[in-house]
Amino acid sequence: MGRLTAAVTMILLTSSGSVWAQTPMPPPGTPPGTPAPGTLPGTPAPGTMPAPAPASGPTAGGLTAPDPMPDPEPDETDQQLDDAKEEDSGRGLKWIYIDVEGGYQYVDLNTFEADESTLTVGFVKTNSSGGFVGVGAGLTLGRIFTVGPRFRAGFFDDWQIFTVGGDIGFRIPIGLVEPHFSLGGGYAGLGSLSDALGGVSDAINIRGGYGRVGGGLDFWLGNYVTLGLGASWEFMGLVRPGVDPASLNPETTSDLSEARRNILAAEGSGYGSTISALARLGVQF
Repeated sequence: MGRLTAAVTMILLTSSGSVWAQTPMPPPGTPPGTPAPGTLPGTPAPGTMPAPAPASGPTAGGLTAPDPMPDPEPDETDQQLDDAKEEDSGRGLKWIYIDVEGGYQYVDLNTFEADESTLTVGFVKTNSSGGFVGVGAGLTLGRIFTVGPRFRAGFFDDWQIFTVGGDIGFRIPIGLVEPHFSLGGGYAGLGSLSDALGGVSDAINIRGGYGRVGGGLDFWLGNYVTLGLGASWEFMGLVRPGVDPASLNPETTSDLSEARRNILAAEGSGYGSTISALARLGVQF
């Protein structure tokens, strides 16, 4: 039993000595950290474990940050707006517009005045309907806002009505169809009243101002031409200067009562309105 124990001990000592003999040791006086002869720089020493590689992403307490979330998919409304912009982008910016218009118009000179004799003294009708034409031009600012003058002339049985003023418009460029709205105002006057007074020129002058609100839809026919439909409403404040009955044609005024003569001699006023349905052809460049 003692011989067996001595033999095992001798074998273990011989094996350990061979392992240490195979590992080269640095010569005496070599600075710490110098690799042993026969090994490459950076090679870990025998019996040691290499240090773990640093994490590639930010960490906190040993936890790695998750990957970034993917971008959300665009919804249907955003996609439609993007498609409209892409479809409309070929036209580019427009700076000037010119248009002509025409349609049907109804006029009531005393919409807000019950006594029609105050304004026209009964010589002409205070309401009528007929056709009208107009023209406008101006500047387009950023393809959304428009500003410029506008002229209209309406033709009726007993008189004509003319308006000259300015418009400010707002357009919604959403594609081939563009809704638009406008506000305007300026000068309004009635013409050809002399025929109602027996040929006495400018016997009755009915003048004043107007305010207009309108809107419609324009359809693009290419990159420069539009065809549109619309409607508008105007409010008018009108004034008639006093007229001396003696200055009129005696055949026209012979049957006037004293009361009507006094009304004619005094200044009259009234508040009216117009309603218009129209078609418009425009050019923008």
